[in-house]
Amino acid sequence: MNVPGLRASATTLQRSRIDALEDSYPGYLQEAIDTFSADIDARMCKRYGKSAANALPWRTAPPELFAQGTNPPALTLASTLTGQGAGWALGCMCMQVRITTLGALGVAQLQWSSDKGVTWNGPIPSAAIVNLGGPGVSGLTKQTGLELLMPATGVWAVDNFYFADPPVPRAILRWLVDLVTARAYDKVGTDPKDPKIERAMADAERAEKQMAEAASAKDSLFGLPEAGNLDATQTIGGPAGYSESSPYAWADQQVQRATQEDSMGRGTNN
Repeated sequence: MNVPGLRASATTLQRSRIDALEDSYPGYLQEAIDTFSADIDARMCKRYGKSAANALPWRTAPPELFAQGTNPPALTLASTLTGQGAGWALGCMCMQVRITTLGALGVAQLQWSSDKGVTWNGPIPSAAIVNLGGPGVSGLTKQTGLELLMPATGVWAVDNFYFADPPVPRAILRWLVDLVTARAYDKVGTDPKDPKIERAMADAERAEKQMAEAASAKDSLFGLPEAGNLDATQTIGGPAGYSESSPYAWADQQVQRATQEDSMGRGTNN
């Protein structure tokens, strides 16, 4: 996440207050975001860190684009970055692409958005590789570090629309927003009895509690989804309970053990 992502989030911070913080303490909010992001990654590393799908830290792979409309050719997001940051995609981005002029590659025109359609860039011509705000591209509403890969044989209709979920689980984004919001209120100084401040602090406490639950493979009270998978899943730390291919296997084993104990006239551990 970055500061523009915080502005667009469900934070209770007014935009004027965010702007005032940025003016008075340049870099403070981004440093808070980065610090809490690193804290979350560190907490989740043991349970989720060995999953190929997640590859901690989260936000390291561009998200998958889903398509709507009349026979939409598949589009793919890729990273324009190289080296240590290769594959990086900003965790709060919600990428969208819409076709504005029908046609084949080079004829069709498109617009793209990184904030779920709040702001749009383009129209621009379709191409095999369309730079979506990478190095050397200026005058855009957002810099994404991504490029759009379009197939040479594609023909696009004006109702073709593409969208992607953020590459970071939404629960994590909510934790970040809640934690940074509370930290920002602390920085500017507020009345702790203000109902808004009390709610913000309660949200931050809830985030801390859920982070602890998500990091615990033992209790398994909160599960985060793998990247691109809406089902919460546990990837490391062992099962939270007994498992079998059949849900009735444990009962069969219990009956078998009880029958054995009855025939022996004593418990199996005696």
